[in-house]
This record gives sequence, structure tokens and C-alpha cells, in this order.
Amino acid sequence: MNRQTFAFTKATLHNLEVKSIRYSVSDTEVPHLRLMVYPTGIKTYVVCRKVKGKPQRIKVGRLSDLTIEQARKQAIRINSMITLGGNPHGDKRSAQMEATLKELFDYYYQEYLLHFTKRPDDNKATFEFQIAPVLGNLKASEITPDKIRKFHAKVAESCAPSTANRVIAIISAVFNFSIKSNYYSGINPCANVRRYRTTSRDRFLNKTELEKFFNAIKQEDELFEHFFLMLLYSKSTRALND
Repeated sequence: MNRQTFAFTKATLHNLEVKSIRYSVSDTEVPHLRLMVYPTGIKTYVVCRKVKGKPQRIKVGRLSDLTIEQARKQAIRINSMITLGGNPHGDKRSAQMEATLKELFDYYYQEYLLHFTKRPDDNKATFEFQIAPVLGNLKASEITPDKIRKFHAKVAESCAPSTANRVIAIISAVFNFSIKSNYYSGINPCANVRRYRTTSRDRFLNKTELEKFFNAIKQEDELFEHFFLMLLYSKSTRALND
């Protein structure tokens, strides 16, 4: 399939169709500048060319965040760097260009949570309240397994072990997504962090409690009795299936 090539304009880029597969279009004004259109609806400027003999896709920025002129200037800078023997991907690993944990979470939220989870804002609230104040502004490579273990213990002490486990699960998901999406090239610092053992809050009624429960139900009218029995049945069935 031939890739479309035309002079980028705001109207043409914003009107590009979102398809079931990823595709790209190329700019005629700046060599190697493309706009990637993802099935999620995200549109991202990239520079696609060989770097030291190997094909690479260097992220420039999102269509929603950059004007076309800004994207072109950045693409020209990247092209110049490659021509002079530089490696933009290598430079991105430096402290100057590397994404912070907060920036990685923003990618994760926009490209995954919003499209593939039922309550994305729950994770966002936990990140902003529990994680961002401590780790949000650190570069991804600065977040080591030791820092994660200490943070995990601190949250467990100040809140609860279950909260600490949830916080680590969110950080781990951000790193896994970032690694798979080529936003980060290091390791997941949460991989070998041991989670706290937590106790389930579910409890079954004993025989005496069941007798009292059914006696109380019998004193209610037929509608409420049917409702309580269906509720009890549903809860018991779910517990057995788990």
C-alpha cells in the first residue's frame, strides 16, 4: 500500500481517518517527517529514517501538542543530528531528554487507560495523589528497584499494605506500557518487588447467623424476601466461582 505524501496542513491532518490498523502519512516539506495515526485515535509526529544503518522511528510529539511548524523544526533538528553522526534514541536516554514518570503516565493514560479500562480516572487519581508527589518528576531511569521498595514500604506504613500494592501495580503497568510502546528502553523497576500479603474482606455467615438471617427475612413481605434470597444466591455463586 502506497503511503500518502502531501504538504501537511492543520485541516488535512486533523481530518485523517482513524482506521483499525496503524498507518502513516508523509510531509513533502521536511524529509522523513511523518504523522502516525493509531487505531486509538492518537496522532503522533515521527521521523523515520536509518540511523547508523538501522531503521528507526524517532518520536517528535503529538499532533495535539505541537503545531506543524514546531514539528517541522524539531524534525529538521533530528535530521541534522543524524547527519552529523548522532543517535536521537541514544540522546533520549540522557537526563536532558528522557521522560519523567509523570510524562510516561500521561502517555499510558491517553493511549491505554482511556480506551481499554472501565475506570481510568481511578488510576489517575491514585497516581496524582500517591505517586506523583514523590516519584512523578523523576526521570524513568532514576527510579530504581531500591527506590520502589522504599516507596512501597512507606505507603504501606502511612496508608495500608493493600494501597501500597495498588500503587506499585500502577507504576509497574506504566513501565510495561512504556517499554512496549518504545517510550522507555530500560527495565521495569517494579518487576521483582514483593507485594504485601493482604486478607480478603469477604466472610461467610456461620450456621447460627444464617438462621437469624432467614428468620429476619421471613418477617419481611414477599418482595423483600425474594430480593434478599437472590442477593445471597448471587454472592455465594460468585464466591464459589472465584
